[in-house]
Amino acid sequence: MHDFPRQERRVYYLHLYKAIKFPCKCVANIADGVDQHTTNIPSVRRLNEAMSPLTTVGTHLVGAVIHSRQAQNGKEIFGSFDYYQFPHDSNLTMTVLLDDLVYWADEYDLPPVLYLQFDNCVRENKNRFMFALLARLVEEKIFEKVSIKELVDR
Repeated sequence: MHDFPRQERRVYYLHLYKAIKFPCKCVANIADGVDQHTTNIPSVRRLNEAMSPLTTVGTHLVGAVIHSRQAQNGKEIFGSFDYYQFPHDSNLTMTVLLDDLVYWADEYDLPPVLYLQFDNCVRENKNRFMFALLARLVEEKIFEKVSIKELVDR
């Protein structure tokens, strides 16, 4: 049971190693959303009496890191903000993933294998819509193989 997070990290680092060592064969993408109130603006350290009636603007960040030796530093970092104008469901996750892949394809070559690592949220990341998109990426020959791994918070 205690070994599970270590095994997860081992798989992640194996995918990262492959993406760095064999950039023409694979690329690794890890993505996760930031906690809800962490990115609200303005960010106030202490809420005093004068500030308490003010409302904050809710912002949400989905961050992604794509690892490959094709990038100068071995990785590219992406961030996608929204102001809760979209539902936080699989549509948002798929849009962010596609935006990241389009940017990557504009700058670098897309290798035949895509390794994905998402958090454990079935509602957003591992559902029939996401798997349909990933299957479509293979069907359209954008990738030969897509492998998905989950991040489990323990």
